[in-house]
Amino acid sequence: MTIKQIATIGRGSDQSYQLDRDSISSEHAMIIVSSKGTYLLVDCNSTNGTRLPLRSGAAKVSQVEVNLDDLVLFGEEERRIRDLVNIGPAVDNLDSESGYTLFRDPIDGSIKRKSR
Repeated sequence: MTIKQIATIGRGSDQSYQLDRDSISSEHAMIIVSSKGTYLLVDCNSTNGTRLPLRSGAAKVSQVEVNLDDLVLFGEEERRIRDLVNIGPAVDNLDSESGYTLFRDPIDGSIKRKSR
């Protein structure tokens, strides 16, 4: 999968979409947009969870493919995917021609860049 954009959601000042609420973790979740137009919602081990209210009675998710019109609960805050991906930074030069690969750090859950 070639990554086109990563939108991060959380209370931290370094997040793409900042939600300054008690129910939101510093690094709560992220949305990874592929160059093929798919959207992967990933919870970053948040304290109060990430939930899709219209699926499975709002059960917590760890990673799930979503659509632009899906509503998501981050802790107690509800947002639409469409609103979140339009604000996140675009990720440049992450195709097969670049010398880097993105990976999730197994310790802190952050996205890191590694030379190929």
